[in-house]
Amino acid sequence: METTADAETEPEQQSSEEAAEPAPAEEPAPADEPTPAEETTPIEEPEPTPPEIPESSLEVAALTAFYNATDGSNWTNNEAWLTDAPVAEWYGVSVDETGRVSELSLIRNGLAGELPPDLIDLANLRSIALNRNRLSGSIPLELSSLANLEVLRLQGNQLSGEIPPELANLSQLTDLRLANNQLSGEIPPELANLSQLTDLRLQSNQLSGEIPPELGDLTNLESLQLNANDLSGGIPTELAQLANLTTLWLDRSPLGGEIPPELGSLTNLTSLRLHTNDLSGEIPPELGQLTSLTELNLGTNPLTGEIPRELGELSELKRLVVNITGVSGPIPWELGNLTNLARLWLDDNQLSGEIPASLGNLSQLTEFSLDSNQLSGEIPASLGNLSQLTEFWLDSNQLSGEIPASLGELTNLELLTLRDNQLTGSLPLSMSNLTALKWLSIYSNAGLCAPSDGAVQTWLGNIDSWHGSACAASDSAEDRRVLSALYGAANGANWGNRSGWNSDSPLRFWHGVTTDAQGRVTGIYLRDNRLGGTIPSELGSLANLRVLWLDRNQLSGEIPAELGDLSNLLWMSLASNNLSGEIPPEIGGLDELERLLLHNNMLSGEIPPELGGLARLEVLMLNDNRLSGAVPAEIGSLANLASLSLENNRLSGDLFGSCAPGHLGAPPAQYFIGFREYCQ
Repeated sequence: METTADAETEPEQQSSEEAAEPAPAEEPAPADEPTPAEETTPIEEPEPTPPEIPESSLEVAALTAFYNATDGSNWTNNEAWLTDAPVAEWYGVSVDETGRVSELSLIRNGLAGELPPDLIDLANLRSIALNRNRLSGSIPLELSSLANLEVLRLQGNQLSGEIPPELANLSQLTDLRLANNQLSGEIPPELANLSQLTDLRLQSNQLSGEIPPELGDLTNLESLQLNANDLSGGIPTELAQLANLTTLWLDRSPLGGEIPPELGSLTNLTSLRLHTNDLSGEIPPELGQLTSLTELNLGTNPLTGEIPRELGELSELKRLVVNITGVSGPIPWELGNLTNLARLWLDDNQLSGEIPASLGNLSQLTEFSLDSNQLSGEIPASLGNLSQLTEFWLDSNQLSGEIPASLGELTNLELLTLRDNQLTGSLPLSMSNLTALKWLSIYSNAGLCAPSDGAVQTWLGNIDSWHGSACAASDSAEDRRVLSALYGAANGANWGNRSGWNSDSPLRFWHGVTTDAQGRVTGIYLRDNRLGGTIPSELGSLANLRVLWLDRNQLSGEIPAELGDLSNLLWMSLASNNLSGEIPPEIGGLDELERLLLHNNMLSGEIPPELGGLARLEVLMLNDNRLSGAVPAEIGSLANLASLSLENNRLSGDLFGSCAPGHLGAPPAQYFIGFREYCQ
């Protein structure tokens, strides 16, 4: 414990003159001559040690109450707490120069329970950091009396109730973080009185109401994070007064209205996130004035108009996301000036025209997404200059012509999707240089295929997920017959896209079909294509089938047991249909199966124990059905299982000895997609 001398407790000290031998009494020495005592060597006294100031019993009592209220005996670290050691030695406690408690820092320390009002007795507290624990209950009003408090961090707990307006009394506060809790109610406009505040983080709560325009008075604010709440109304133009702001996150709340062009005056802003809201109107060209910006995310909003060419002036930008909106028109060539850009996501819009060749200047780009637009023309050869690219999404457009050989220069590429375009020809031989590639998807094009060249076929065989066709000279007549049976049984005349089906064209020209070098069907990709009717049993004879995607349709009836004959199948997705009946136990014989997705149907009966024989299975999703009975213990033998989802069924009993999520026996699944306790 730090101590200092105090006038009330320090004992009086004798001077050296008092300690020395006195001068003769009969004749005092003149003032300018030394006395005999001064002529002798004085006795050296040791340096006095200032005594410790007694610790405030009130503060010790407050810390003791805090310890007991937050389950201190079960903290991760409670070293020295409630011992005779000075409180400065108690883990997470700091004191100031007067010996009073000034900081309480117990981050990620297993605190649980409610904050006690006794904290009011720690009057010298300057910092409270209790983030990432399991604190619950409301924020004590007593905290608003801690006049010296500068930092209050309670994020990452389970606090509930409203934010006390009284916190506005903390006139010295610079840092207020209450994020990732369960706080509700409106944001108190009184917080605008915290004139010293530089950091305000209230995200990931259940806050409602409008953003108080008064927050625009916090002129020292550098970070404002209100995202992931239930806020309403628009973005106040008053926020444009926050000249020191560097971070503004308002995403994932149902904020409406237009993006205020006044935000363009926030020239110190480095990160602006407005995505996943209900913002409408056009993107203000004034955002091009935010020259310090490194991140701009406007995605998932019903925006209109074109992408402003002024965004090409954001020279520091590293991440630009304008996806899943209604923006249309061409991609501005000026975006090619953003040479620091690492992520460019413009997918799921209504962009048209050609891909600007200038985008080949983005030499730092690692993620590039233009899929699900109306882009046309050829793929620019200049895109082969994007040497850092790891993910490249061009699918679901109207691109034509052949794939440029320059794409073979993208040696860091791990994912490339070109499906659902009008591309022709064969993959360039240079593509075999892409040895880092893990996913390649080229199906549903105008005859695009992979050459039968041995080096190319060897390269394709080393790709984890290859979804495309080889340039086969002929097709399997038997497989053609099976596909015709699927077309008839699944109401093919009503499909969303049925191009090529039941024609004399090669099977690889049939929408959603891929074939190998022998002309055998390897993939059926018909998800979300308005399939109805039933799944024909004939599909079980497609001996080379590796991928079967029929999810997000209106298929009904039972799953044919014959699908258990697809010995080369890797992926089976029949999810989000109207399938009924039981899961065929024969599926348990698909030794190569890695993903089995049967969720969101009306399947009933018990989970077949035979599924425990799917040794390569990584994903098993059976949720949202009508399955009943106990979960077979055999599922516990799925050593490669990474995702398991069983919720929203009628299952009973223990899952390998425990109903609690996360207990899957040995070896356990690593992740659970929406897994909940299901035991009755």
